[in-house]
Amino acid sequence: MTRHNCLRRHSLWDRLRHAISFELGGLALVSPLGAWAFDLLVADITVVRIACAIIATVWTYAYNLAFDTILQRLSGGTQKSISVRVLQAVLFEAGLLAMLTPLMAWYLGISLRHAFLMDVVFALFYVVYAFLFNWAYDLIFSASAWHESVNSKGAFPKEYATSARSLVERKAGLRRHDVEHQSA
Repeated sequence: MTRHNCLRRHSLWDRLRHAISFELGGLALVSPLGAWAFDLLVADITVVRIACAIIATVWTYAYNLAFDTILQRLSGGTQKSISVRVLQAVLFEAGLLAMLTPLMAWYLGISLRHAFLMDVVFALFYVVYAFLFNWAYDLIFSASAWHESVNSKGAFPKEYATSARSLVERKAGLRRHDVEHQSA
């Protein structure tokens, strides 16, 4: 097992912690800001956002599991570049937008158009929030997984040394290959 795969596998507990902490953090930020921005009662925005958060929590779990599974199959790992993180956040919010707009229109007694515009504003907020939250979450929990994997004597497990050595050898081999093709 490589260091990368060891760090990037997410347990059920980790996925639940991720989904719940994401939604609680978002709710704490968006309720007062949404009430202020749309001139609605904080209570109304909070009720709508709690219902949306419950739906979004289930969506977060299912979507990120599916996204990581597909990414693993396509690329052999779940490490994400910035462009993949942007894609992950945008696709997540597009799916959520389709589910939540009718709920908001019904509860707030507003048109689908108005609810859609409100939800777009919330979605734009959550795209930025999701990008930053997921990046921070990966940094925090990948780092803790790495530290937990260090054995009790403070030495790295053998598979990390082996994978690091093979990574260096592969990169050196790629450089030699590139130089040979450029000079040909």
